[in-house]
Amino acid sequence: MKSIGFIDYFIDEWHANHFPDMVRKSKLGTDFKVTMAWEEMTPPGRRPLDAWCREQGVKAARSQAEVVESCDCLVVLSPDNPECQERLADLALRSGKPVYVDKPFTAHRAGPPPASKKRAGIAARS
Repeated sequence: MKSIGFIDYFIDEWHANHFPDMVRKSKLGTDFKVTMAWEEMTPPGRRPLDAWCREQGVKAARSQAEVVESCDCLVVLSPDNPECQERLADLALRSGKPVYVDKPFTAHRAGPPPASKKRAGIAARS
């Protein structure tokens, strides 16, 4: 069975709350399982990572790196915070493992913000 790890800005949101069950009920539910999750922060009024993981039956990771090292496939969530996705996806994308980035990868329609283009060696147009 392949393990799926979640990386999220905050884990208690619609996609993270529903994806584990969607995987379990899918035709690939015997091949894949969400086994670990990590969040950067817990906003007020949301369940913290430990509580979310207990309810979902997955392990709470101590770091984003632990998720990347421990899991076969990675899911970068944060659908409500597209400004965070590039940063949250960086380590996962560099791992060489299969990565799914949920929803927008950038907050800008034309692609990543200029700072990202500069880091990637892409000339920014004026």
